[in-house]
Amino acid sequence: MQDKTKNNLKFKHKFGYALGDAGGCLTFAIMGSTFMKYCTDALGVDEILLGTLLIIWNIWDFVNDPLMGALMDKIFAKNKNPRGKFRPWLLRSAPLICITFIALWSVPQFFEGVALIAALFCLKLLYEGSYTMFNIPMGSLLSAMSSNDAERASLSSARGIGSGIGNMIPVMVMPLIVNAFGGSTNPTGYALGSIICAVIGLVLCLLHYFFTEERVVVENHPHAIPFRKSKMKGRKEQPQQTKSQSTQNSVIPPPPPIDLRDDIDMFTSKEFSGKRLNQLNNNEMELEL
Repeated sequence: MQDKTKNNLKFKHKFGYALGDAGGCLTFAIMGSTFMKYCTDALGVDEILLGTLLIIWNIWDFVNDPLMGALMDKIFAKNKNPRGKFRPWLLRSAPLICITFIALWSVPQFFEGVALIAALFCLKLLYEGSYTMFNIPMGSLLSAMSSNDAERASLSSARGIGSGIGNMIPVMVMPLIVNAFGGSTNPTGYALGSIICAVIGLVLCLLHYFFTEERVVVENHPHAIPFRKSKMKGRKEQPQQTKSQSTQNSVIPPPPPIDLRDDIDMFTSKEFSGKRLNQLNNNEMELEL
């Protein structure tokens, strides 16, 4: 493991990291505080139907988080983007959040019945997916900005401050805009408020991208010895033998050839023939007696 951290974190890094959560929460906070009233009062969606849609949306929100993490790992392993593993996703997702959020709060009012429900359903899925595409890399960026525990704690604190500001502003501003355009039953106020919050959020998210950087690079240490090889250190590695070679090595070598020419000459010599003939005659005489 090698940590390539250039310098200590600067103020712009902490400030930029805080802007990311502030920009994301400018839109996400409205979803929790005003979205239900927008659907029922301004669009006239039935509460039971809306409850069913909320269950499906929550399931999608539960599924897309691990999908986004796996997608980041796969694409970075394939392309090795020089800008880093997480920051490119911030640049891609920030405009998507702005576009899908404005469309969610303005487009469904131009439809009725099933078309309205279909538009609301699809645009909510697109916004949730875009927000996940931004939020997951932003949270993972903390570990890539520093390997020091104290610096990571300061980044986490900065993110908490940005989150608090991002949640406070839209909750205060959105009701004022809605009431200025005729109250909760008029969708125009929701559309205008969403445009203001989405554009400001987009600017903050882009500043978050430009003020942050991935400064920690983890790689294999050049002098590290793998565990399996370290146990063989100091031992001469023996070459492996094939099955045929080991079989040949286990066979006992054959004995040297025996020369039988001397024995043949002995049996064919005249002296041996005479001795053999006398021995046969003596055996016959013993049998007669």
